[in-house]
Amino acid sequence: MENLRCSNVIQSSVAMRKPLVKALKEVFPKMSLMQIKLFFILLEHIDWRSKVPYQLVFIDNEVAKYRLERKDKTPSSFAGVMRREYRNIISLSKVTVKIYGQPEITDFLFTGVYANNDFTVVALNPAFIKYFTHVDRVTGANMKRDYFQYSVEDIMNFTSKNSLCLYLELRTRQKYDKTLHMPVNAVNTEVRFHTKNLKEVFGLSKSDYTQTIDGVQHFNRTSFEKKVLRPALQETSQSKMIKILPPIQDECGIHEELFRKTKYNNRIKYYYIHFLTREEIFIEQEGQYIDKEKLKEIQTRFYSLYMNNKKFIRFVEEVEQIK
Repeated sequence: MENLRCSNVIQSSVAMRKPLVKALKEVFPKMSLMQIKLFFILLEHIDWRSKVPYQLVFIDNEVAKYRLERKDKTPSSFAGVMRREYRNIISLSKVTVKIYGQPEITDFLFTGVYANNDFTVVALNPAFIKYFTHVDRVTGANMKRDYFQYSVEDIMNFTSKNSLCLYLELRTRQKYDKTLHMPVNAVNTEVRFHTKNLKEVFGLSKSDYTQTIDGVQHFNRTSFEKKVLRPALQETSQSKMIKILPPIQDECGIHEELFRKTKYNNRIKYYYIHFLTREEIFIEQEGQYIDKEKLKEIQTRFYSLYMNNKKFIRFVEEVEQIK
């Protein structure tokens, strides 16, 4: 029963350990916009400052529905959406986490999902619990060294998967001033992308945004920049956490409003994006804890379900067998 506790926190920001974030860079482009948002909705229901591990994550369907701005007519129809989408997320959640000096871990992040009209329960793979929980109360340099922190509000405000994928990629590329090898302040950062790498960030295939001329496929750069890159940068620039800066001026670059590009052998080879992560406004924030009476009501419903629903009991028993 100790694993079956409700998280009583809805957080303005969430955090994950850096090795997991790096592994997820290959997973997010395969997900839909809604699935990425549901992934972070799950994270915001984990009190990541807690040192107490727990394998089951309780998600209030009303919170998820509000976050996603869904208009489902009945609770049962939304429960069906939650069940289906989290099953899809589970199938896409296989990652390989690498930490220097330790054996790499390759497995699925989540092992099961249960949903009814009131809430959804997702089971974490025990092998990865420490990447979601066990997070010490740290701030400043320790936080920046070990974790990536994200604004939940930013993520929920994105209307395009391309924009969200770019936002998540830039978040991992932020550079810092360092003191005694510890990151201190985020500094203006310019990152370079080869066209191929940039398409991978957006989850595009090799054939996307190509046109066939005389039987040969050519990359339609104009269309890619107009339909993908510029809109993604414009939407990312409206986020609270990442500020897109004017491109660094030099003699070699072709400068646009939000990016620059360079040529090699008279062909565009690299894109450069200049940005700054404004994480100081989130790093000290605590979660917004649910009112105690509301929490008591939720817990009563939760444990009532556990005691009376045979299907849920089977789900829990299956989860507890995974070690």
